[in-house]
Amino acid sequence: MAYIVLDPGHGGSDPGAVYQDTKEKELTLLIARKVSEHFKVDKKHSVKMTRNNDNYLSLEERVKIANDWGADYFVSLHHNAGGGHGFESYVYSGNKNTETKEKQEIVHRSIMSFLQSYELPDRGMKENNYFVLKNTKMSAILLENLFLDHDKDVALLSKNEFITNLSTSIYEGVELSLN
Repeated sequence: MAYIVLDPGHGGSDPGAVYQDTKEKELTLLIARKVSEHFKVDKKHSVKMTRNNDNYLSLEERVKIANDWGADYFVSLHHNAGGGHGFESYVYSGNKNTETKEKQEIVHRSIMSFLQSYELPDRGMKENNYFVLKNTKMSAILLENLFLDHDKDVALLSKNEFITNLSTSIYEGVELSLN
């Protein structure tokens, strides 16, 4: 059994990206809850969320939750903004040719296999020094699930069926990466 931490980005006083009535902090929490439900149903792995409601947690607190629990995988959920379109994933730039990169490839492919039916661009598997990726003691990935300031992306993110299927693709990718 693996221990998975789902980290819905932002929360509380930190809304993340905001576009019209759409707030990143609300979408990340919604998606994390749906992904968590899949793990609770299959009972193969244990899952913990860094936040279960609209509260603020510092990056240090998010990392501490995962490290103290002894998690095997940390999945941080986000949405992009700033003039792009599509999906991208990140791992810590110090993780070249490691298990973390292998997991990224599996998760990324799972999500893109769903998103391709909507003709959404694959912005790639990237690396960065994001705090939560750098400071967790386990494999960690940060998912940027579409852009809140792109009309096509935000229209899809406003549909419950799309959110449900996106959550399923995230769950399936994480599940596959743990085998």
